[in-house]
Order: sequence, then structure tokens, then C-alpha cells
Amino acid sequence: MPEKSEISALVHLLEDPDENIYIHIKEKLMEIGPECIPLLEKASFEEELGLLFNDRAKNLIHEIGFKKLIEKHQDWVNIPASLFDGVTEIDQYFFPNTTLNYINHEINQMVDDISIQLTNSMSPVEKVMIINNVLFDNYKIYGDKENYHLAENSSLGNLIKNKKGNPLTISILYIEIANRLNIPIKGINLPNHFVVGYINENSFGEFKQQNEYKRADVLFYINAFSKGVILQHVDLEDFLSEIKLENDEKYFTPCNNKDICKRILTNLVYSYKDSKIKYLKKDLLEIINDAPVSSVHYHSALLKSNCRVTSQPDWGDVYIDIHNSKCTVDPISLLKYIVSFRDECHFHEEICETIYKRLHDVLQPEMLAVRCLYARRGGIDINPERVSHTKLSHNSLSRVLTPHIKTPKQ
Repeated sequence: MPEKSEISALVHLLEDPDENIYIHIKEKLMEIGPECIPLLEKASFEEELGLLFNDRAKNLIHEIGFKKLIEKHQDWVNIPASLFDGVTEIDQYFFPNTTLNYINHEINQMVDDISIQLTNSMSPVEKVMIINNVLFDNYKIYGDKENYHLAENSSLGNLIKNKKGNPLTISILYIEIANRLNIPIKGINLPNHFVVGYINENSFGEFKQQNEYKRADVLFYINAFSKGVILQHVDLEDFLSEIKLENDEKYFTPCNNKDICKRILTNLVYSYKDSKIKYLKKDLLEIINDAPVSSVHYHSALLKSNCRVTSQPDWGDVYIDIHNSKCTVDPISLLKYIVSFRDECHFHEEICETIYKRLHDVLQPEMLAVRCLYARRGGIDINPERVSHTKLSHNSLSRVLTPHIKTPKQ
């Protein structure tokens, strides 16, 4: 990292009218990153360096800040364990006037006020009544029906500061409070609305995916936008009927954290559709479009190729892990590709490498693993594995209880 004096010298070169010099200096400052921002702001506000400098400094501050957000958001998308982290990253970029310390302090205060009233013997409904009383009666949180699509209503920080928000932000606050109290409440991604669901404790899993839940796993629903009104499954069915949608299981089961953050972004796109600040909508769309697809895992027992030496058939299972691909893969097309090896004469390792390279070239994933677990020949296991990162590799292919290690054929 360059010294502060070196960075300051680079900052002051931004006023050079030569476009080539400006591009070179800009690249240098972009490489240095957020450490430049205080010096850019100081020079803009405290020194009279002209309109050209101020315009360039303003654009550079924005580009550096946005680049940092993109990098942090992609890291979060890779491991979206904390909804709060994903939400506040977006919130702090688009609504920086409310600090993260303030948000945390206020939520912790709400949690403290609720926890002293909770007991282990309380039913789920009784616990929800306590949360509702503190949140909506004591702290006066309410749904802003008059300015429903106002951008500030999509900000968690603004919700806590101004006490009003939209269904999504109030639900996020509800989920975070429940999370800090170890109460099993998760988000329900309804079309045109957002509610939360109280999950059966025996079914709840912090990292479970939506397709792992069933409708029966949700005891009841809570409409946080309407001061915590409790809803039953039939109420959601009636709502879907009113907007002429089928009772798809995804509307009744908990959504994942990435879906919630994406909905914040799409809400903001709508709120800023008429904004005169050009970069706002552009930034939002770039975050949405740049976010990689979540990890997907495929398994097929239809892998077959032929020995290069004897032409005898080799049968096996193929396991494919694709992490954060820029493109999606059609499972049917993938299966057809796997089956196409039936007439090929190659060694097992060559088949594994061919599948890996093809998928890597087409999908450009952040991480990729391909494992071909063939049936034994001569009592010997042949399990070629090709991974992009060593952390994806199974270190001991001999352990029977390790996932993906033994197949029925073996």
C-alpha cells in the first residue's frame, strides 16, 4: 500500500486536463481502492481545484465504493449464511446516513426488551404476541401505506430510524430479531407481498434450502406489515386466488437469504425508475445481473464409456458440483451430454477431464468439481476427480461413510 503522501499526490494529478494522464491516474487509484476515498473527499471539499477535478473525484469515489460493494456482495452470495450481513451491505451503500453500529444497537435493544418477557413454556403464538407488542406498540414500527414504493422504505436503517417501512424491510427486522432470540422464523416470498413464517422447531434448519421444506413445516404465518397479524395456510391460498396464481409450494415455504436480498434490489429498481441520478438504477441492475447463480449439484448413474485397450464397457456414477456459475445449465442437456460418452473409448481419467473442461469452458463457474466413480474392475476402485479448488476435493476416497465415495455399483 502506498504512503498517504503518495496517494495524495496521485489525487491531485486528477486535475490534469490530459485525458491519457487522467486514465492512468484513475487506474492507479482504483487499484489502491477505498483508502483513496477520504483524500478524494478532503481535496474536493477543502481545496479549490476546479470543476474538472470535482467531477472526476466524484465519479471516482462512486466507482471505488461500488467496486467494493460488488466484491463484498459476491463474497456474501457465495456463503449467504447471514441475512443481516447481506441486507446491511446493500443498505450501507445506498443509504449511508444510518451507521451499522446504530442499526445493531437498536435491534439489540429491541431484542433485550422482548427477551425479558419470554419464557420457555410459552407457545409459538404467545412468543409472537410478545414480539408484536414490543415492535409495534412500544417501538411504533408501522407499514408505510401512503408512500409504499418510496426508496427509503426499502432501507433497514431508515426503518429503524423513521419507524416505517415496506413489507420486506419490516419482515427482515422481524426475522433478525427472531434469529437473535433463537426463534424459528423465516421469510416467505409471496408475490406482491412478503410475510414471515413460524417454522416447526423439529423441521427448522438455519441452512436448509427452500426445496427441503414442506408446507406442513410452517405452523403459521405473520404479516409484519400489518402489525404482526397471524395468518393460516388458507389465508395465503385465498391471497393467491385473488391475484390469480396457483398454490405453488414455493409461496408457502421459507425462501433463502439470496432471494430476500434480490427482492430488496428489485424493489429499489422500481423505486428509482424515475430518478434523475443516473448511476442508481445502473448500479442496482449490475448487482442483480452480476450476482452469480447459486451452487448446484448433479448426480447421474448413467455414466458409461468403454475401455481404450479392451473396448469393454465401464459403468459409473458422475457427481458434478457447480459453484456460482455465470450461466445456468439445463439438467436434460447435461444428462444427454453424459450419456453421449457411451460410444467413447477412453480411460476413466480422460472422461472425467473431458467433462470438467467442457463444463468449465461453457459455464465459467467460480468453482467446479467433477467426480467419476466407476464400478470396480479386478477389485480395484477407479475414482478420478477433477476440481478447480483443493477445498472441493475429497481427501480420502477410501472412506465408505464419506458422501459421494461409494455407489451401488461399487
